[in-house]
Amino acid sequence: MVRTILLAGVGRACVTGSDVTVLVSMLGAEALDILARRSCDAIAIGNVPDLAQAAVAERVHARYPRLPIVLVGEQVPVVVSVWEHVPSFSLDRLPAVLERASEVGWLRREYDRLAELVAEAQPKEVELTFEKGSIREMERLMIVGRLERLSQNRTRSAESLDISVRTLRNKLREYRARVGAAGQRRSLLTD
Repeated sequence: MVRTILLAGVGRACVTGSDVTVLVSMLGAEALDILARRSCDAIAIGNVPDLAQAAVAERVHARYPRLPIVLVGEQVPVVVSVWEHVPSFSLDRLPAVLERASEVGWLRREYDRLAELVAEAQPKEVELTFEKGSIREMERLMIVGRLERLSQNRTRSAESLDISVRTLRNKLREYRARVGAAGQRRSLLTD
């Protein structure tokens, strides 16, 4: 699964990796337009000349409350909670922060998508899933749900599921690859 990161007023050089799509905007209003047209897994907001950094963060949070927001540069008072703040003097941390934020954003979107599938599924469809032996899908629902309930804490999630953190990390990588290869699923009965 390819994750998408929107950089508003932040240089593109801070993000590397083949499984990441980077969208770049130098203006806050343009970044908001991009978010309206395309789903992203995380946004990094730096110095945007047309709007204040705090204003962009507040607008993004108002429209997309589950999207991880990373503020880059000098710390400014922001009314909303942000995923993390990376000051100018420690920009070497930015790639790792964006990697983690985009993974959390992807997990949140996947959890919402799976929850929607379960909510829409008829009891007969869920029963057929068990009859069909789709343990992988049930395992996936359990792992993604547990991560969501435990605020994306992998260690606590792995402990509560009685698996190692390494196994959890490998499962997440497998899920991203499987969803990316298969596209958006329409039913619990796929696999």
